[in-house]
Amino acid sequence: MIKLGCLVDPAIRQRDRDHTDRVSAEEFIEFAKELRLDTIDFHLFDMPMDLEHLSRLKRLCHRNGMPIGYIGRGGGLFGHEIQKGRMTVEMAKLEVDAALTIGAPMVRLRIGGPPDARTPDGVIIEEYWPGMIERLRQISDYAAGKGIIVGVQNHDSGAALSTADDVVRMMSEVDRQNFSYIMDCGQWMGSPGGNPIGEVDPRVDIYTYMETVAPYASCVRAKIYRIDHGYEEWIDYDRIVGILKDVGYNGAISMVFELRSDTQASTPEAVRMATNHLREILAKHGV
Repeated sequence: MIKLGCLVDPAIRQRDRDHTDRVSAEEFIEFAKELRLDTIDFHLFDMPMDLEHLSRLKRLCHRNGMPIGYIGRGGGLFGHEIQKGRMTVEMAKLEVDAALTIGAPMVRLRIGGPPDARTPDGVIIEEYWPGMIERLRQISDYAAGKGIIVGVQNHDSGAALSTADDVVRMMSEVDRQNFSYIMDCGQWMGSPGGNPIGEVDPRVDIYTYMETVAPYASCVRAKIYRIDHGYEEWIDYDRIVGILKDVGYNGAISMVFELRSDTQASTPEAVRMATNHLREILAKHGV
């Protein structure tokens, strides 16, 4: 049975970035219990990663019956070079250690730019690729020694992992038993959730992408952009759940909120509406 969960940080960050509607991670755990979600995930971008804080979150999740699916800090792992503000292998290792502390089976990574990783027509520049694969292998090897899975999501930022072919190639070349793929439903080249946000490339069918990569997915990130009418307007989750059902997917769908600035619902209302929306679709498909 497909489980339904939520990523804490994007769900509690206000869409207009002013934090007027923000709740703490601890409060959100209680809210997730109220909604009877199956899993919870943590984005640790500006959360403390010390033993005391992580242990407190772990205890709260356990007390509220909320299994942790993954943790991640973001920042984007570069391939052929390291730039200020971006993730390095050593930073990723710290995330692995944090996952071990908090009791998460998997860390989430994404591949960041740089802007020139692809040509203007979207073709990957090959010099970018080997460095990315080597860093992912190094992180996976370290994580294997800790019993942690490394999951990498597709992400459209002009980077090397924004099409289905990119994902398939990455999975083949990293070739580590503890290396996994996280399917992000909104972050594809040409999708409305990609870059630039809100624009669609009519030449791209993101659902064909997802049909190709769904067999590799161990987790699914369900992006929520527009939910005021009680359903996600940019992404067709009815079609996506059908794709997941066809490949026998039995993992979690983790809601990730990137609400647009004109959203009328409060963050808790938006989370509640999205939860009901996805539960209705899961029930429709009998998964």
